[in-house]
Amino acid sequence: MTSTIEVGTTHCPSCAAPLNFTLDAVEGGGLRYDVTCAPCQQVYFHVSTEAPQLPAAAAA
Repeated sequence: MTSTIEVGTTHCPSCAAPLNFTLDAVEGGGLRYDVTCAPCQQVYFHVSTEAPQLPAAAAA
């Protein structure tokens, strides 16, 4: 299950056509977006995962 964080507009880096995008939080942590440009048929997407938890530094 995902929940939407942001909805907005941007421009295609290939043809400069306006694009609508949605940025979602994915189950288990991380973010996902995907956009398809209708005029030039380019598909842009990215899925990130939750950042790994690093161990705390030992007290000196």
